[in-house]
Amino acid sequence: MKRLLYLFLVFPLVFLGQDNHVLIFDGINREYLVYTPESYDSSMDYPVLFNFHGGSGYASDFIYTNDMRPIADTANFIAVYPQGAIDPDGGTTSWIHKAPTDHDDIYFVEAIIDALSLDYSIDQNRIYACGYSEGAILSYELGCRLNDKIAAFAAVSGSMLDNYFRDDIYGWGPCSPVHPTGMMLIPGTADQNPHSAYDGLSYGDMPLYMSANDITNYWSNYNNTDINPVVTDVVNSAPNDGSTVERKLWLNGDNCVSVQELKVVNGDHDWPGSFGNMDINASQEIWNFVSQFNLEGQIECNYIIAGCTDESALNYDFNANQDDGSCYFENNSDLCVASPIEECVSIAVWDPVCGCDGVTYSNSGDAACNSIYDYTIGECTNISDNPCTSISILLSQGWNMIGFSCSENTNALNAFAAIQDKIIIAKDGAGNAYLPDWDFNGIGDLERGYGYLIKVSEEISNYNICE
Repeated sequence: MKRLLYLFLVFPLVFLGQDNHVLIFDGINREYLVYTPESYDSSMDYPVLFNFHGGSGYASDFIYTNDMRPIADTANFIAVYPQGAIDPDGGTTSWIHKAPTDHDDIYFVEAIIDALSLDYSIDQNRIYACGYSEGAILSYELGCRLNDKIAAFAAVSGSMLDNYFRDDIYGWGPCSPVHPTGMMLIPGTADQNPHSAYDGLSYGDMPLYMSANDITNYWSNYNNTDINPVVTDVVNSAPNDGSTVERKLWLNGDNCVSVQELKVVNGDHDWPGSFGNMDINASQEIWNFVSQFNLEGQIECNYIIAGCTDESALNYDFNANQDDGSCYFENNSDLCVASPIEECVSIAVWDPVCGCDGVTYSNSGDAACNSIYDYTIGECTNISDNPCTSISILLSQGWNMIGFSCSENTNALNAFAAIQDKIIIAKDGAGNAYLPDWDFNGIGDLERGYGYLIKVSEEISNYNICE
């Protein structure tokens, strides 16, 4: 348990809205600067942007390198500049103390958020982070380990710790975000600093710092963005700075979240706009990006929630804003038609139900995955006299649930022969498996009236299991 004591010591500085706070955290006096916009009104909630200096740096200096104050005045947010603690191993200010250590500034930042909520009017749904060099590494850690409080973040001239480094060296566990998270990085391709090299860093077979490509792959994959980025060249407005900037945007992520890289070609260990590249202003770019998001995703995103929107339906979903055709109604036999739901997976537990379509499903979840919501407990006893011998179905890539309604039981080897090269595994309700790659048939015969779970490597259209 971290021991906290808040001491709000306020000293007038150059800017009227700039205060210096001291927080006793884990027995150490820790400082942070807070800048409130000129129009600050305690009756309103304001976004918060944390700004973390680099290793061996000081908040009082970084506030000039990354000067968010004029931006905060016009955009109306609170800028916070925490001060790193002295690392006993080296004697310099640091966010990520050299291992082994129990020092973890994630909790210090969390304590500042708690203190800010007492002393200022803040929007808890719009807390952002950015940092330079080692401060950038901390920003990644906040995105990974304090993700329930950080809506979006940006990193300049600093890399993200590989999970091996984070878990095996520091014992922090893997990166584990919990919501769609906007992320921006501004790396320099000529940066030779070990913890910010564009191509990452490994020591032997131990990966330590991720490359820029690995970072964007991780966050674009996590956010389910478009696979390929939109790439544009930033106007080379300062041709004498020795570098250019390429903007890469991964769009259309969950809840409209995006990932952005401002790749500074021939850029070094710099803060663009203050030193190094002068084609962009890193501070302005960061605010323009992170301010789009809250903890739900992009603020202006028109979220699509698919479901049944008919209030008279038994499965009406009041959260849905787009009807997905799944509505079903009491005593409406016309709607009792099996329709496999893409990517719907039911647990392989044999607890049979008899669907209104006359098919026995392995359990109620199996029935629901086939859009059958009206059923009775137990196996069907009266199988239809009109077996389905000419119905073609679509199997989506991944898991599918099907009901077997052919005229007679058929050995799985024969039933799946036409698509066995695309089947990864098939299972019955009892958990028995058919594995074509191993020439193993633990299912035996597919039985009429029963449901089966099939995983395929690619989409299969017009498949007729009875032929």
